[in-house]
Amino acid sequence: MARWIVAIAILAGCEKSVFNCDVDDDCTVGSMTGTCQSDHLCSVPDASCMVGQRYGPYSGDVTGQCVQVNYMFVTSKMIDPTQLGANNDALGAADDICNTAAQMATPPLPGHFIAWISSNGTSPFDRLDSHAARGWIRPDKLPFVDTTRDLSNGNILYPPRIDENLVDHGSDPLAMSFVATGTDENGALPNNDTNWTTASAYAAGRVTFGRQGWTSGSNRNGMARLYCFGTDHHIAPLIPSVAGSIAFVSSKPFMLGGGIADADKLCHDDAPTTGSSAKFLAFIATTGATAAARFTEPSAPWVRVDGLPLGDPLTGQLATPISLGPDRQPGSQTHVWTGAADPSTPATAASDCSGWTMTGSGSSGLQGLANDSGAGFFDAQGITGQMCNAVMAHVYCLQTQ
Repeated sequence: MARWIVAIAILAGCEKSVFNCDVDDDCTVGSMTGTCQSDHLCSVPDASCMVGQRYGPYSGDVTGQCVQVNYMFVTSKMIDPTQLGANNDALGAADDICNTAAQMATPPLPGHFIAWISSNGTSPFDRLDSHAARGWIRPDKLPFVDTTRDLSNGNILYPPRIDENLVDHGSDPLAMSFVATGTDENGALPNNDTNWTTASAYAAGRVTFGRQGWTSGSNRNGMARLYCFGTDHHIAPLIPSVAGSIAFVSSKPFMLGGGIADADKLCHDDAPTTGSSAKFLAFIATTGATAAARFTEPSAPWVRVDGLPLGDPLTGQLATPISLGPDRQPGSQTHVWTGAADPSTPATAASDCSGWTMTGSGSSGLQGLANDSGAGFFDAQGITGQMCNAVMAHVYCLQTQ
C-alpha cells in the first residue's frame, strides 16, 4: 500500500507518468483494494468494465481505461472446413470467417481474431505466441484460459461453448458440437497434409470439453464450427474462486464388487484437505435410486477443488467439467462410473453392474466423461454399457456437508 501512495505523491511532482507494481499490495490505498495486472500497472474495481477493472492513476497511455483481455468464441455458423484451402490460404480464409463473425456479432466483439486451425505445418500456438497474446474470455465474460502453456497443459477454465452472439452450444446435438482444428495440445497434426483442400477426415474438438478434448480427440468429416481467438491483449483474465460445496473426480479407479459402500469409501479416503469436517459421497446411481437423491442442494454454489464455480451437477447443468482430482490436477483417466443416463434417473441392474457388485464381462454399467460439461459428463455417447470388468473408470465425489 505504501508504495502506491508514495509513488503517486512523487509522480505528481515530476514528469514521470507510469508507476509499475509487483504485487497487489502495491496497488492498495486506504479502503480501496487495487490489483497489480500482468503488465505491472495498477487497476481498481469498476463494474462497468468488461473484466471489472479500470487502470488507476499513473498507468501511462491507458490511465483511466478499462483493463482489456481477448475474446475467444466458437462460430455460430458451421462450415465445410475442407474448402478453406481452395485458394491455397486456409489460415487466411479461416481468419476472415472469424473476423467477420466478430464484426457482425450482436453486440460486435472488438479486436483482431485468428482461427484455431493448423495448416502448412503452422499451428495456432505459433500464431498466438507471435502476437504475445494471453488472457481469453468467452463473450459471456467467463474466463476460458490464460496462456498458451495452459492450453497445451489442458488447463481450460470454462469450455468454448459460447458463440459470438452469446448463444451457448453446450446442449447442441452431437453432430453440431464438432469444431475443425487439425490441432492437438502439442500443435499441428499430421492429418493436415492436405491443408484443408480435400474431403478427407480432419482432427476436431468438441465445444463442451475441457482438457485436450476441446481441440482434439475426434476424427470428423463434413460440417464443423471454428474457434476464434483475439490477439490484441496480454493481460491475465480474472479467474473466480469462491467457497462452496466441492465436487471432484476420485484419484483412483472404483474397483467394483463391494457395492456403493466401496465407492463412498473411495471418496472419503480421497477427500481434499479443506480445513473442515467436510464429508463426501459418490455421485453415482444405484438400482431404483438416482445419484441426485443422495444429496441435498447446498446453500453455497458447487465448485471444483480450486474454487471455480461448476454449475449444478445434481440437475446435470454443468458450466464446466468437474474434471479435477482432489490434488487440483486433472487425472490421467476421464471415464467415470455413473450408472444412469442422467443424475435424476435411477439405475437398473443392467446399468449399474448389479448394484456395483458384479465384476465380470457378462454385466454392464453406464459411464460418463469427466472432461465433458454437457450431458456426456454423466452418460457419454459411445461408451454406454461398458463391461463391469473395466478397471480404469473413476467416480465423481460430491460434498454432503
